[in-house]
Amino acid sequence: MCGLFGFSDPLRKLQPSQARQLIRTLAECSMVRGTDATGIAYNGQNWLHLYKRNTPADKTPLFLPAGSHVVMGHVRMATQGDASFARNNHPFPGYLSGRSRSHGPDFALAHNGVLSNNQWLRYHFHLPTTNVQTDSYVAVQMLEAVGSFQPDALAQMAEQLEGTFTLTLLDRRDNLYFVRGNNPLSLVEFPRLGLFVYASTDAILHKTLSRLDFLQAQMYSRVYLEEGDILRLDADGRISTRHFYPSKLWNPLYDVWTGQGVAAPGSHANPLDDLVDTACNLGFEAEDVEILLSCGYSCEEIEIMLLEPELFHAALRESYDVYAVYGSRTASHAGLCSGGGHTVCPRLQPVGTQYVRPAQNCGIAEPKEGASCQQQGKHRLLHPDR
Repeated sequence: MCGLFGFSDPLRKLQPSQARQLIRTLAECSMVRGTDATGIAYNGQNWLHLYKRNTPADKTPLFLPAGSHVVMGHVRMATQGDASFARNNHPFPGYLSGRSRSHGPDFALAHNGVLSNNQWLRYHFHLPTTNVQTDSYVAVQMLEAVGSFQPDALAQMAEQLEGTFTLTLLDRRDNLYFVRGNNPLSLVEFPRLGLFVYASTDAILHKTLSRLDFLQAQMYSRVYLEEGDILRLDADGRISTRHFYPSKLWNPLYDVWTGQGVAAPGSHANPLDDLVDTACNLGFEAEDVEILLSCGYSCEEIEIMLLEPELFHAALRESYDVYAVYGSRTASHAGLCSGGGHTVCPRLQPVGTQYVRPAQNCGIAEPKEGASCQQQGKHRLLHPDR
C-alpha cells in the first residue's frame, strides 16, 4: 500500500506559495498510506525533475519552484526494494528509445499496489537487467520497450500486469495520466479555478482540502475513474479517456489464498467474508473492515494494513475524522460528494488508538446469535509480499 497525490493547474490560478502549500499538505495527509519514502515529479526550465527522499512526508522538504503547475507525488510503504536507496523509490524516470538521456526523463511513473508477475514480464519481454529492486519498475521498462507512454501503450502495458495497481504518469509537457486498476484513486475538479487535485482516497483528499483556506470556499466536483479506465489530463485541462481490460488484476479467489493459478473449488466463496474472518483472527472487529471499505480502501489494501496494526488503527482514525459511517459502504459519499459535515456512528467510538462499542444501539443490525469471528481452522497467512 502506497499513496498517490498531486495536482494540475492548467489556468495557473494558484500562487506559487499556494501550490507549495497544496503539495505539502497532500503529501502529509497521505502519510497514513506510507512513511518509508516520499517523492514528487514536476517540470521546470524544460526539464522533468524528480525529487525523492527515504523520509516521511512531514520530514521531507518538498520544494516547488515558481512556474511548475503540475505535480505528481507518491508516499511509499515499502514491500519490495530497500527504501534507503533512492532508485527503489517513486516516482521512477522513464526514457524513450532514440532520445539522449542528457535531455532528462521523458516521463515519470508512480505506482500504488503490488505486482506479482514483474519477474515473469522481464523474462518474457526480454527487458534489460536493472538494479532497481521495486516490482513497480517493470511498468516503466515495458513502456520504454515500446517507445511510448500514450494511452494505447498504457493500455497494452496495464493488461499485462498481475496483482494490484493504480498508476500515475507525468510527461515533459505537463500531461498527466491516470491508469486506474483495482486500487483506489480520488480526483476532483475546481471549475472556477480550472484546478484538478487527486489523492489515493476520498478521506485523504477531504482532509487536505479542509486544511487549505484558499480552497475551502471553492466548489468542486468529482471526476469519476472506474477500474480499467485510463484518463489523460492535458496541460491545458482537456480530458480524454480510454479503457483497458483488467482481466489479470488480483482476485482474492486465486493464488493469494491457494498458492495456485485457479481458485480451489468450493473454497472462499465470499472474499469479503474471508477478509473479515482474517481481521477478526488478528484481533480486529468486523466493523473496522466495513468502516475502511466505506472510506474507499480496497480489500487488498486492508489486507496489507492487517500486517501493520499501527497503519490499520491510523486509517481508522483518519476515517473517523472525515466521514459519517452508518454501517453501509455507500457512506463514502457522505463527506466528499455532499460537501457537508460528518457524524460518527455511535456504534464505534475512538478511545486512544482503539475503537470500542458503546452500550446503545445505533440502528445497525447485530451479528446473529452464536456467530463468531474465531472460526476453527480459518486462520490463514496473508500473502508474504504484502
